[in-house]
Amino acid sequence: MAVLSIDLAMKRWEDMGVAVLDDRGDAVQVAFIPLPMPGLSHPPQAPVCAAFIVELAAELGARVVLLDGPQGWKAADNGLEHCRVCERELHTPAKTGLPGRVKPATYRPFVEFSIGVFDALDGMGWPRLEPLAFGVTAGVAVESFPTAAWRALGIEALPAKHKASASDIAARGRTLADRFGLVLTTGPTHDQLQALVSGLAGLAIEQEDGTRASLAGVGPSVVDGSWREGYIAVPRAAGWAA
Repeated sequence: MAVLSIDLAMKRWEDMGVAVLDDRGDAVQVAFIPLPMPGLSHPPQAPVCAAFIVELAAELGARVVLLDGPQGWKAADNGLEHCRVCERELHTPAKTGLPGRVKPATYRPFVEFSIGVFDALDGMGWPRLEPLAFGVTAGVAVESFPTAAWRALGIEALPAKHKASASDIAARGRTLADRFGLVLTTGPTHDQLQALVSGLAGLAIEQEDGTRASLAGVGPSVVDGSWREGYIAVPRAAGWAA
């Protein structure tokens, strides 16, 4: 069963990275889907983005979708001043506070866009990942964080897009392929590679394999009409055949 992983972006479809991971037993086949596709106009809108994801997942037969972006706001009683539990555990650069509050403030438009995508997916039958929801029978939307994925796999994180060279991207792609039995159909872009490394956790969720992924944070819930907290799925190196 295929897993769909997306490195979200809110200004241009071209800035999104889309990776499809399909574990066929002897190897994981990885394909990258370039954007934009026909019918997608700029800038991306959350409901349109969610509809595109649902349609693509249906074409692929994917039941797990990973999105690199926040799924909810901070819970008021989580014991933290400015962020969600998952963000504290994984040391994310952006901190999602109570509704409408983001640090740094420049991240707020993207945070609102990302939460909007998760909300729209939920309305289309793709709920957020619930506690211990390894092994899914229907669609589920999962938050990811590429930097944490690189760290957890013991690989130096890919530099930011404006700093990463072509050799940086190619080298990280080869490392992932060699260590985790991946067959890449093409060389990835920066955004596609970020989607790929996050997507490894999705395979574990699909296959009910807790040795290959862990969940940071606490389960999602609705408070005063808005979603709070939520898990970030992170791949583990253990259990993967070299």
